[in-house]
Amino acid sequence: MGLVVQESVRAPEKPEKKVTIGLLDDSALDLAWVRRLLSRLPGWEFEILEFVDPEQAIETLTKQTVDLILTDYHMGQWNGFDVLERLRGEGQDAPAVLLTGADLDTLPPPSLAANVSHFLAKDGLSAAQLTTCFESLLGPDGPLV
Repeated sequence: MGLVVQESVRAPEKPEKKVTIGLLDDSALDLAWVRRLLSRLPGWEFEILEFVDPEQAIETLTKQTVDLILTDYHMGQWNGFDVLERLRGEGQDAPAVLLTGADLDTLPPPSLAANVSHFLAKDGLSAAQLTTCFESLLGPDGPLV
């Protein structure tokens, strides 16, 4: 299964920051959950390119400009580091956030995860954490246009 959904989501108030996100997770339920979290970020509007297949994500995201990549860590035979390494090799340099259900202490040290801007645990992930993460990566006003 390739590209699952391409849609815009936003919190009810008028969006101030528009962001295009490549979202990759092998679980359709987790994709829906992240999409719901994104819709709760006040002042942000997201164009989301969703993928459940890492190879389809790589194929599309090497040709598509995105402001940010959110990827799961464990995806069957793939992991988020593998996907990002391939994307970086193809010139995709958008900041990347790795989402994981694993204990963050079990992930490789930052020196081995140079392609990842932030690590976030799925357990307890909140809209406030995403807002803080996005503002640190994209600035408080969103991506520079």
